[in-house]
Amino acid sequence: MGYKIETYSLAELNRISTPGKVVPALFWLIPVGQWDSHELERLWYHFTRENSKCNELGLMLVKNTNRWNTDADSSQTSDLSDLTGKLSDLLPSRIKTIYDDEYLSQKDKKNQILILSGSYPQPGWGVLISLKKHDDIERLLEGAIDRQVHSLFSEASNSFKTWTALKTNKPIKGDVNILKNKKRYCFELYKILESLLAELNINHLNNFYYEILKKVTKESSFKEFNEQIDPLFDIANDEFILSLLLVKASMEIAEDELNSSLISFNTQHNSKTNNLFKSEKNDKIKKIASFLLKLNERDRPNEMFALWAENIFNNKINDIIITVKGIKDRFQSLIGEFELTIDRFETSYDSELIEWQQKVEQSRLLFHKQLQEVLKSHLEHGPSFLVKLEKQTQRKGISSKSISWDPPRMVGWKLLTEGIQIANFDITTYLREMTPEFTNQVNNESINHDTLVNGSLFTDYVHYISKSDINLSSRNATKRLLEKLLRSGEIKSILKNYQPGEILDQTHGQIVEKLLVEFGWPAEKFGIKNKLADCIVENEGSIIINKSLTGNDIRIICESYCKDLVDTLCSIIGYTANELLDLVISRYPDYRSHNRGWNHDISNLTLGSAHFILSALLNEAFPDKKEASINFIQSLEGLRKKFNDLSHDPPIGETSNLVEGILALIKYTNELIFEMPWHFYPVQRNGHQPTVLTGDAWSHSHKQNRQLSIILWHNDSNSESMLVWNPSKVNPVIPDGIIINRP
Repeated sequence: MGYKIETYSLAELNRISTPGKVVPALFWLIPVGQWDSHELERLWYHFTRENSKCNELGLMLVKNTNRWNTDADSSQTSDLSDLTGKLSDLLPSRIKTIYDDEYLSQKDKKNQILILSGSYPQPGWGVLISLKKHDDIERLLEGAIDRQVHSLFSEASNSFKTWTALKTNKPIKGDVNILKNKKRYCFELYKILESLLAELNINHLNNFYYEILKKVTKESSFKEFNEQIDPLFDIANDEFILSLLLVKASMEIAEDELNSSLISFNTQHNSKTNNLFKSEKNDKIKKIASFLLKLNERDRPNEMFALWAENIFNNKINDIIITVKGIKDRFQSLIGEFELTIDRFETSYDSELIEWQQKVEQSRLLFHKQLQEVLKSHLEHGPSFLVKLEKQTQRKGISSKSISWDPPRMVGWKLLTEGIQIANFDITTYLREMTPEFTNQVNNESINHDTLVNGSLFTDYVHYISKSDINLSSRNATKRLLEKLLRSGEIKSILKNYQPGEILDQTHGQIVEKLLVEFGWPAEKFGIKNKLADCIVENEGSIIINKSLTGNDIRIICESYCKDLVDTLCSIIGYTANELLDLVISRYPDYRSHNRGWNHDISNLTLGSAHFILSALLNEAFPDKKEASINFIQSLEGLRKKFNDLSHDPPIGETSNLVEGILALIKYTNELIFEMPWHFYPVQRNGHQPTVLTGDAWSHSHKQNRQLSIILWHNDSNSESMLVWNPSKVNPVIPDGIIINRP
């Protein structure tokens, strides 16, 4: 099946993930990244038109756009951003730092699809596949789909379609309303004709009802009744209306006055200087004159107007009375016919509505009964389907990777799918050893110790461990748990399914790390970043340089250190970007700006430019700490010269002379701002005013990454990362953290 969504976004996936929102499917498919437009269209037809596993069990999600009928050149490959999704749009912000554009090689980035379980967001991950051709997906599915689920999903899908079709096929009562309106129009015309006939019978000579009839029949609602009214207008034309007006006027106006006035109108109406309508005071004569001038000259009377009017009236009145009676009787008959038809329609509609409601309810109950079976099947077969699908790609030489928005859940399900049985008792025993308060925090009577741990239970335990230790990320918590629970031989058997080859000369911890990576949980990008604290190590009581880092590595780290310090000082000073530039240039005219703004200058900061910028900022921010500021700048300048010496005439691997300068930077930074700010990656958000953000963080001042919680009293942005400074020094919960944003 194909389903059109508003946009490719995490919010849209969550919107349609409610059970019953879309047709039940074993899996969802989302095209990602660069696609050949012809191949993309063929894949869409594969889901919507062909009789295949994709059509029966899958749901392809595409953006609702008119470009699906494009005749674009099939040989042209482009990034069809309005037709395909981006991986970064479909993942939570914290996960984007794990699965970036380098997750697959450049050659594998074309024709990518993301396969999700139809029970999204369960079981916590999807499979990113690089298709070579559109029908590869059918061959992959053949080996991944359990035979038991086929009929179950097909029946649920058909029930959903039946229920959806019935809901949109509600009996229409609009015809009854139209009939009621027609009946009302007939009745209005009938009443007008009845009033007209009463006037003629008592000889009240007036054209009022004729004018009403003419006005009403011009309205669109009454136009279909014009055929019944037209015979009356054929007789009661302008000539007859004029006779009515003249007969009535002759009863009130002297014949000589009437004749003389109308003769003047007849003879002078073509003159441009005709002022008769303005000068005439009698409104009745004006009205008669206006009707008189409507007639052709051959039909228009020139004298003896009252006599002319009486002859016309007498000749036509009987025919008009007969015509009005006939039309009136016809409308009376129509009103009766409409009444009978309406009664019949309403009775039929009520019966059809009751029958429709019964069918809809029956189909709804049938669908929701089958939906419950589908949800159970998702829990049982969803994880194994994704694992089998990934293994099928490996067997067929197709590039694929697991993409997870809940990595601990993915690891738990994959272990269970691979046949690794971990009992509740195994983990709770470990937790009691690791966290003594676990026994008091958990009701042991509610725990079934013999239950096998699935992905959902595994992720609960991982997050509990992670929250129990502020320095332990969820990944490290998972790694520590697996090191305790799994044997190296078990892991080795699992890894054979992912990467053939012997695992030699590796520790148990390294094997667990390899398992996490192969399962699709690479190390966080920020965890790999080197800090200034990493540049030195303690060895037998002495502080030495970290030999794994080259001189260029340490220089880059020092530049990163300076950028963080600049941003922190700017937040203390509070100047705008232009004011900061003016401050540096006014103090140090030799400073050369790139003329592209403060942000560009700091992003491209070198140790040379840092000397000028930090000198100006330290003097402005800490006028009372001149000695520490001078010592810091001197230490920075000494490091810069040593880096220059290394680049011009470097002793091979010789960086030991940098230790003193690095220690000095750390010492004087502590005197100035206590500690460097934290690069903070929010994972969880709780509450509102205050909002408590929890996530992993790293700082140049500390070797270890930490899990921090930050209290914010304002509405913070949903950024992927934040730079947080804590002047009150390190605390697991930072109550007065300063969020640093570069000017």
